Amino acid sequence: LTLSALGRDKEAQSALNYFLQEESDPKRVFALAERASIHARNGQAELAITDFTSAIQLQPTIELYLVRGKLQESLGKLEDAAEGYQDGLAKLGDAILLKKGLIRVRMVQKQYSEALALVDKEIAGSSVKTSWHLKRAEILDNMGRSDAASLAYEQALAEANRVLGKRQTAMQLLARAEVYQAMGRMEEAKNDLRVAIKKTPNFAEADDLLRKLEGR
Repeated sequence: LTLSALGRDKEAQSALNYFLQEESDPKRVFALAERASIHARNGQAELAITDFTSAIQLQPTIELYLVRGKLQESLGKLEDAAEGYQDGLAKLGDAILLKKGLIRVRMVQKQYSEALALVDKEIAGSSVKTSWHLKRAEILDNMGRSDAASLAYEQALAEANRVLGKRQTAMQLLARAEVYQAMGRMEEAKNDLRVAIKKTPNFAEADDLLRKLEGR
């Protein structure tokens, strides 16, 4: 692990290979995950996926499912990625990041009805719905349902205002700024981002979006 952190990948991989030949206890999951990360860094995505899959079989975690899924997406193995996210959801329960991964894949596959059903389920069960209404609008736009998409954007904005009316946090200001951006209301988006950064200096996500909107 130390060799890998130092960027000495060949030596790290040799040490991990030796370890994996000798060890049969749960420590294998850490070695497999680290060797998979080395493979991924060196452009060996297929080998990385194999090792991540072996690690998942030993100890399924959200992080392992996500990193494997993103590698599969990068190779265009969209159905494999979708099946992996679904397996993770079945084993780990209500994992939002895995749901977002599955929705992302279904949108790339143009399986908009399935993506929309997943989003609608989240809207029904979530206490804060801004990002889900925004995603719903994006899907409806892709389906060519512009009127329904416009309504979903308005619902996203109404939800953002509702949440901010209770408590104004930098994260919720960022959420509303993203809604304004999607609606083409750039000045309002910039204003929210400036307030968010003032509230929480070094808020990288808000700062990055503001730089983008200002063309910096």
